[in-house]
Amino acid sequence: MFKCLSTLLVFIYSSIAVAVPISSLTFQDQVIQDKKIKIGLPKGWEAVKNLYGLPLVALGPWANDSRPAITWMFTGMTKKIMSQSEFQKIFVDFKKDKEEWLKGHAGKLVKFEGPTATSFNDKLSGHYIGAEFVVNEISFVERSYYLYCNDEVYNVKWNIREEHLKYSKDIETIVGSLQCVR
Repeated sequence: MFKCLSTLLVFIYSSIAVAVPISSLTFQDQVIQDKKIKIGLPKGWEAVKNLYGLPLVALGPWANDSRPAITWMFTGMTKKIMSQSEFQKIFVDFKKDKEEWLKGHAGKLVKFEGPTATSFNDKLSGHYIGAEFVVNEISFVERSYYLYCNDEVYNVKWNIREEHLKYSKDIETIVGSLQCVR
């Protein structure tokens, strides 16, 4: 019925999934790499620190022995350093790394999402890149955001299986809930 996951994702966005309103999120103070942030999580999601070497991971509800996951990392860069040409280099590296990883895991690339500007609110904007791929007959959608918060750049990344697409609007709401505390 759908040629690729992004078509299915658009279908879900427009017809089935209802985002959790940001007002219903529970905000939590977190510290990642000496930076204080707040993130909002809906009921059924949990924040875990230092999971597999990642400073902060939000895990969603279980479905078929897996969960959607969102990670946050401070990049050490400032918005001033993160130019469009720098972001283009990040995308080129992302594509190369993903293609190598897929080759090593007998995976198949469906498509890449090129650099796209995004803005969640007047204090949180940036760019994202993404990929859709299949490994072991399991379809995945991945997005990697580089968000500017207090002029610092955070990498917020999610990677979900097809059965987690129903959480895609919640995931976007969670990503957009990032607040940097000075």
